Amino acid sequence: MPWTKLVADKHPHQLPDFYATGEGRQLTYREAIREALDQAMALDPKVIILGQGVNTPGYIYGTTSGLSAKFGKERVIETPVAEAAMTGITLGMAVAGLRPVLVHMRNDFLLVSMDQILNHIAHWQRLFRGPVPLVIRTIIARGWGSGAQHAQSLQALFAGLDGLEVVMPATPYDVKGLFLSAVAAPKPVLFFEHRWLYEEKGYVPAEPYLLPLGTAALRAEGKDLTVVAVSLANRDVGLALAELVRDGITADWIDLRSVNPLDMETICRSVQKTGRLLVVENGPVNCGVGAEIATRVTAACWDALRAPVARIGWPGTTVPAGPKLEERFYPSVADVCKSIVRLVKEDGRRTLCVRRSQIGLASR
Repeated sequence: MPWTKLVADKHPHQLPDFYATGEGRQLTYREAIREALDQAMALDPKVIILGQGVNTPGYIYGTTSGLSAKFGKERVIETPVAEAAMTGITLGMAVAGLRPVLVHMRNDFLLVSMDQILNHIAHWQRLFRGPVPLVIRTIIARGWGSGAQHAQSLQALFAGLDGLEVVMPATPYDVKGLFLSAVAAPKPVLFFEHRWLYEEKGYVPAEPYLLPLGTAALRAEGKDLTVVAVSLANRDVGLALAELVRDGITADWIDLRSVNPLDMETICRSVQKTGRLLVVENGPVNCGVGAEIATRVTAACWDALRAPVARIGWPGTTVPAGPKLEERFYPSVADVCKSIVRLVKEDGRRTLCVRRSQIGLASR
């Protein structure tokens, strides 16, 4: 697709690197995805890539470049603009014993395939038994101000489905290891990539490696609160915590990595220690991933909470067009800082004690 070459779709400034841990080479996020695809196809001839733009100039932001020349057009298949049909064909490939990787240029286009994803792919294993090894790669969120139909983050629509694993890696190291695990998994995996992460650099081993799906990463440890972030939101959290440490505020910083299943064990262990929780996500706050986490934490960690769970996300579902409107729509580092300070400084314990007394629970 020609629009994958747009210069305007590149991030307007270099992202700070919070993840360049380990000795050795550095890859960008896009290079890590391409290497994972290359290695998966070399390891298993059943791995097939298909989608719009996988074999045309642009190569899905460079993530499929050179693969057709190496593995042939029979395994790197350029598809027509027929998302629903191609998604159904992908399911057929998986049921027949292949390991297809379908690429949807934007997650907005998943909506055209909802019948195939929700009514068939998500239920197939429970209805008919047997493995369904397929991966759907898709790209989320803001770019150059491309508006409501090209800049959404729809992970919450799929996170409640038992038959789908939903992965949202934020680092080059994670995106390679989680992608190889997704390809190897016997079940369908939706793999959400934020377009502003493609230039992020970090340490990535050359050899193939697997990271467990459904496991969060503890990026930093602190005493005052727990901050859970999803995808690119980790960038804002990292910047905010670097700023607030000067004021003596530290936090457990959890990179969620997967939104289905949720690693509630890691989150609850941290909340039991800190007593406060902030969830920062790329997507609408209403009925979002943060809402699910808040509900589960409130039920599991009620006695440990010193303040109500706070959430940061998009104010609505209609994403505005244009960079200036985007700046007002998307949460900023300053918003994360303000929420953290409010959680730490306010007398949240008093608020919860009042609520406990109103429902007949003893306060701590």
